[in-house]
Amino acid sequence: MYCPVLKAWTTCIPECCIESGEECNVLIAPETEAKKYRKKPVEIEALQINKNPAEITAFVGEQCEIHNYMLEGEHCVEICTLEGIMQASEGDYIIKGVKGEFYPCRKDIFEETYEEVK
Repeated sequence: MYCPVLKAWTTCIPECCIESGEECNVLIAPETEAKKYRKKPVEIEALQINKNPAEITAFVGEQCEIHNYMLEGEHCVEICTLEGIMQASEGDYIIKGVKGEFYPCRKDIFEETYEEVK
């Protein structure tokens, strides 16, 4: 429902309408159904994070700021992405996106989503 007092969509009658005692003019949103989508087949470049910071730096070049550090004996990196600084751990992947951007991806998600191009 859309509340003109709150100027927002809400799932119930807002308290502002109840408390005011005025007639509520809440609009009911039209019912919409979620659609199914399939990822377009695109090839990406990716590097699995290992204990070799030089390899990671060579992969991302000067386009992306990388900070390498150890956390509880595990090699981790911080990557400056379009969404801000993100962290990744050893075994995760750094992906170069279709527009040249870099971002981390957990190993399990990467392996479910991508397969190596031969």
